[in-house]
Amino acid sequence: MTEYLTELLDAINADTSKLNEYKYISSIDAILKYSFDPALKMKLPLGYIPFSPSAEPIGFCPSSLLDEYKRFYIFLNETISEERRNVLFIQMLEKIHPSEAKILTNIKDQNLSMLYPNITANVLATHGMLPESFLTAEHVEQPVELIETSVDTDIVEDPASFFADV
Repeated sequence: MTEYLTELLDAINADTSKLNEYKYISSIDAILKYSFDPALKMKLPLGYIPFSPSAEPIGFCPSSLLDEYKRFYIFLNETISEERRNVLFIQMLEKIHPSEAKILTNIKDQNLSMLYPNITANVLATHGMLPESFLTAEHVEQPVELIETSVDTDIVEDPASFFADV
C-alpha cells in the first residue's frame, strides 16, 4: 500500500522515533532538509501563493510531493528569473493534492513545524538527518505565523498575474 506524504508526516509527528524508519527514504530526507536547512531556503515569496487547487482526490492527482521533491532545486537557482521560479512553483502546487500544497507552502517558508509541531530541526539533528550544529540555540525554531486562507476562496484565474507587480 502506498503511503502519502501527509500520512508519513502524521506518523512522524505522532512518534518522532519513526524518523529512524523513514530517514533512509531519499524523498523524506530531502523534504525534511528543505524544511529546516537555511542553505536550502527557496527563493520564493513568503506566505500563501494563490493557485488553482487540484480537484482530484489524493492519489489521483497528476503528481505528489514524493515525486516533485526532485525539482525543488529549481527554487534555489538564482539564474532563473524570479517570475519564472514563481510560475514553476504555482504549476507544482496545482499538480499535487491541496493537502500536499499546504505542506509545500510551509516547506517553502521553512515553517513545517506550524503543521507538525513535533517535527523540528532539533529532532532531525538528533536523528542524524541534519548536522549537529542544528542542536544549538541558533537553530531553535521561531515559527512564523502565516495567514491561513481557504483554497476554495482564493482561486485565481491567472496565477501568473499575481506576480505581475513583482
